[in-house]
Amino acid sequence: MSEESWQLVSRKNLVKSPFLNVFEDTVRLPNGKVIDDYTVVKKPDIVIIIATTSDNKILIFQEYKYAVDKMLNTVPAGHVEEGEEPLATAKRELLEETGYTSDEFALCQTLCEYPTKDIHKVYIVSAKNIRLVSEQSLEDTEGIGDMRLISPQDLQREIGEGKWTITAVLAAFAIVGILKSK
Repeated sequence: MSEESWQLVSRKNLVKSPFLNVFEDTVRLPNGKVIDDYTVVKKPDIVIIIATTSDNKILIFQEYKYAVDKMLNTVPAGHVEEGEEPLATAKRELLEETGYTSDEFALCQTLCEYPTKDIHKVYIVSAKNIRLVSEQSLEDTEGIGDMRLISPQDLQREIGEGKWTITAVLAAFAIVGILKSK
């Protein structure tokens, strides 16, 4: 802990569910001031998988997202289960959501999505030389459609046209080098 660190004095759990915890913290700032209602959110950690074929096509699809009530362009992703390593999650989620697998998974980076108020981590994973090995095995809440393989050039065109809106997915493309300046 540095001299700029805040000290947690107490924590009250306001909302507790498998998908979200909301805490009201009492914290002491480095200058001694106490804030007694600092809200912090904890969501499950997630992996985002950028999966590419041997000819560098990117596996993408549309998926219904309830909170915004829209089908959005996205990539395979999912929650890291308790005690599960991010690469194991990536392998499981890629297979379940798409039927694809790979022998070349790599953890590229770990992101903090909103570190001011949110505790969860976003693990960016690449899967290279993917191959189709099975049917999808979707959860009841997964509404995946329009799965396709797209070239990096076509993906960049779609992003430029505003067809991609999920910030963590856009960050993942940049991290694995899919988005390159012209």
